[in-house]
Amino acid sequence: MNYMKEVAHMLGVELGERFKISGMDDTFWLDDDGLCIQDNKGDYDLNALMMALLAGRLKVEQLPWKIRRIG
Repeated sequence: MNYMKEVAHMLGVELGERFKISGMDDTFWLDDDGLCIQDNKGDYDLNALMMALLAGRLKVEQLPWKIRRIG
């Protein structure tokens, strides 16, 4: 059984929702396979980052809302 939806909920995000991790420049998200990264400019161990998030050593930082103009 896959628990990533519940893990995302625990961390305050939805599956597929982009977010930052405290102290890091890249953008991350969770999917059914685990933690994913958008622009890997650093040398990150995604498993270690996931464990740090679950243990509360790192925090999810939600991205600001973007307002789009129509017309």
